[in-house]
Amino acid sequence: RLRGSRVRLLRGASHTPMIERGTDLAAILRAEAVLAQPTPTRRDYVHDFVPPSDAAVRAAAGALRPLRRLVSPVFFCTDARGHRTPGLASVPAPTREDGSARPLLFVGNHQLFGTTDVPLLV
Repeated sequence: RLRGSRVRLLRGASHTPMIERGTDLAAILRAEAVLAQPTPTRRDYVHDFVPPSDAAVRAAAGALRPLRRLVSPVFFCTDARGHRTPGLASVPAPTREDGSARPLLFVGNHQLFGTTDVPLLV
């Protein structure tokens, strides 16, 4: 259980209570005073980050070795002419030649259950 959390039992609800006609999420939030809770102390996830140990990285890589043999992530991007190319070499720079910012749209394909994404993270 999360520290400071409470369990709210929704009697008669099925496994999808938020889309059922009789569930009023706004009323639940008001009754539980969720929005009146004090704002938690903000954390600096960048400065507080502690990298994993070499042993932890090796253990995770070893655990994922069978999955990496089964699935191997492949990256494709579209170049300026609209041609699909393997790799990430055609991803444009986030700034133009004159230094001005430009928008970039990254689109990812998350596979069933996300299991093929895990090797990308280790």
